[in-house]
Amino acid sequence: MTQTGRTTAPVLVRAILSLVGFDLFVGAVLVLFAFCAVFPLAGLDARFLWSAVPVWLASVGSLLSSGGYLGSVWVSATNKFAEPTVRIQSERGQTVISTGPYAIEDRTLRAGR
Repeated sequence: MTQTGRTTAPVLVRAILSLVGFDLFVGAVLVLFAFCAVFPLAGLDARFLWSAVPVWLASVGSLLSSGGYLGSVWVSATNKFAEPTVRIQSERGQTVISTGPYAIEDRTLRAGR
C-alpha cells in the first residue's frame, strides 16, 4: 500500500495490458465478461452434469488452486514491483527483494501457478 492507501494495481494492470496491445477499457470489459460468465456456466454444469468429477478430486484441485492463489497474493503483498513480465523498473525505483517468498524461490509468481 502506498501512503494514500491506494494499491499499485492500476499501474500493474496498465503495464500488463500495454504489453499485449489492449486498450484499458477493452481489457476491463473482457475481464468483466469472463468473470460474469463463470457463474451461469457453473450453474448449468451443476444442473446438467456436464462434468462428472469425483468429490475427492475436486477437493484436491480446490486446495491446490487456493494454495497457488495465496502464494501469488503473498508475492504481491511482499513485492510491489511484481509483474508477470521480467523487466527492470528503474522509473519506479525498483530494489531487490529478498524477504518473504523470495527467501525461498526467486521466481515466485511462476511457482504459485
